[in-house]
Amino acid sequence: MSDMAECFFNGWLEVMGEGNASYPQHLFCSWHVDRAWQSNLTKISDREKRSEIYKILKTLQRETPLLQFTSALTNALTYICNNEKTRNFGEYFKKNYAYNFRKWAYCFRVEAGINTNMHLESMHKVIKYFYLERKTVKRLDEGLIAVLKYVRDKSVERIIRLTKGEHTKQTRFLSQNHKEVLKHIDNYIIETNNYNISWTIKKNEQTSYTIYRLLDIKCCEQICLFCEVCTRMFSCECKFYLENRTMCKHIHMLINKLQTENKLETVPDFRVDNISTELLALSEKPNSSNKKIKDIKDLASKFESLDFEKFDDETINKIHHHLIIAKNITSCSNFPNDINDNTKFQLRNESNKRLIESHIRLTSTKNNA
Repeated sequence: MSDMAECFFNGWLEVMGEGNASYPQHLFCSWHVDRAWQSNLTKISDREKRSEIYKILKTLQRETPLLQFTSALTNALTYICNNEKTRNFGEYFKKNYAYNFRKWAYCFRVEAGINTNMHLESMHKVIKYFYLERKTVKRLDEGLIAVLKYVRDKSVERIIRLTKGEHTKQTRFLSQNHKEVLKHIDNYIIETNNYNISWTIKKNEQTSYTIYRLLDIKCCEQICLFCEVCTRMFSCECKFYLENRTMCKHIHMLINKLQTENKLETVPDFRVDNISTELLALSEKPNSSNKKIKDIKDLASKFESLDFEKFDDETINKIHHHLIIAKNITSCSNFPNDINDNTKFQLRNESNKRLIESHIRLTSTKNNA
């Protein structure tokens, strides 16, 4: 996915080759397409006609059924080219977008889960301005080093977020949608087609969507905090799911109903079970410090009964060395308890830095004329 320029796609084909079995599909970024349409809509002088054509184009772009898109494209071209007010824009649209509709229409990127390349542009900006310091890099190794540093820093940031348990933008978005959906849940009817496999949800007799169950276990971290399922466990036939590849309002409604009726059967995640089992085992273990204290006393009693005259000098030196270390450890551990607050305050004030004499101030030798 890129802008309307063919340089990135041609470079990909030059390196990867065109004879591969999985031939890549070049997609236009929807934001760049929208910006190009809006900038060229100025060819239409009538403002009302301009807004009407823009609405037709956006509806055409978001049409997901292939048959409906084909007929809608033909009707839109006929309407725009035959009207005198929109003929100039119709020629532009026919020349630049009529033949490559597979690259900008949503019906050819169903379940892709992405419509813009803003994430790629953002990554390119960070590498260019922060890692390459706005310098033009001609050497391949320096460019690879910058990319590897970027990947390293992003990996560390992800580990920190997972350790802190912070919610991602996706999980917050799912939770907000769930709260909004519950306000309109009474307006929909949910019917079961196959038990725990597919359901039909409809608001009226004309609009209805089918929801399918794909998985029985959570396989990713994009989880709704209320539904407790990930985005890949269910699929829907609505336009929102096909464009964004995430949980739509219909899936939220279905899961809420299943949870209310206690019919949501999921296989527990084995990773969560292992972690909870280990934590439970650790919590059930007795206090390990008491056992260590008992072992230290047993070693001390055995140590007193030893006959040191039988050992050589090297062994005695090693024993003496370790005993000195143990003595230092015990003295350091008891040191804070023997000092009261006043003594600590006095020690803090009696710093050696206060005894340092100040430097002699140098004066200028220039004549003030």
